[in-house]
Amino acid sequence: MTISPATIEELGAWCLLTPELAGLRNEAWDEFFGVNDPRPVDYMPGTEGAKTGERRFLGYFMFTCRLPSGESPAERAAFALYDGPARAETVMAVRAAVYVFASVRSVFGRSIFLDAGGREYEVRSSIWAKDLARAGVVAAHLLPARHEYWVHGPGWVSLPMKLGPGAVVSVTSAEADPIHTERLLQRRTSEDERPSPELPNDRSLAAATRRMDAWANTHNEPRLIASPRVWSARVRKHFHDYAAMAFFQEVLDLADHVVSVEEANELVGLASNIWNNTPQPDRGGQSARKLTQTQPPKLENMRLDSADLVVKGPNSRSP
Repeated sequence: MTISPATIEELGAWCLLTPELAGLRNEAWDEFFGVNDPRPVDYMPGTEGAKTGERRFLGYFMFTCRLPSGESPAERAAFALYDGPARAETVMAVRAAVYVFASVRSVFGRSIFLDAGGREYEVRSSIWAKDLARAGVVAAHLLPARHEYWVHGPGWVSLPMKLGPGAVVSVTSAEADPIHTERLLQRRTSEDERPSPELPNDRSLAAATRRMDAWANTHNEPRLIASPRVWSARVRKHFHDYAAMAFFQEVLDLADHVVSVEEANELVGLASNIWNNTPQPDRGGQSARKLTQTQPPKLENMRLDSADLVVKGPNSRSP
């Protein structure tokens, strides 16, 4: 017997329904969803449903929670449901389970290759092969199966976030925390969050470009150094549908060494500054800055952690 999706579902049903774990389940539920946290919740699109949340909780409860004896609920389920070689093999797989926040490197047939904190995982899944896009991010519990491949547990979630080469190593993790992922999906304000720094507010495209050049020189990002004419062309091709998010993503893709959210937020602020100072042909050649002298431009407060930039619509998935 090898660990399979059907086996994992059997373990999950036992963990969810057995009376002996009722007290632990209730405590784990409150901790996982932050029931006692007064901060408002605004789930990312595609992850807000009750059923998807229950599946994420089930994965957390099965493999991350611990009984007073030190066992995980899934391990206790294996001892209750199986015996002989089947029990031994299932227990071994459950004990080796990991929770990853990983970048999808490639998909080949039913094999999905993930990068997580410098480690590679080959996951076999028909569902993933169909639904996961390359360069996306997936958070999931993984269990080892035979022939050096892995299978995923319940409650995985995919986010169509594009990570640069440096960010794949620094942002992904082979030892991630399901509760941290849930807080990310909930979009709760961090307890120690400080007010956002004032964003660039230049009065001309030339000044905005010089500011971008200075930042690019300091951060060793030569592809972000360009003339006002080049930046104007980059912005103008997105004016037809006011696709500011596409422009911001293009700017982020030009950065080769941005690995932190803080740096990415700085870069988005600089890009917004350029957008707001680029003359708009359908507005008599005036920029958004000139058109909104009496109020802040619509795009001035855009940040990397905006749902529109990080999660592009209802494409996030959480089974």
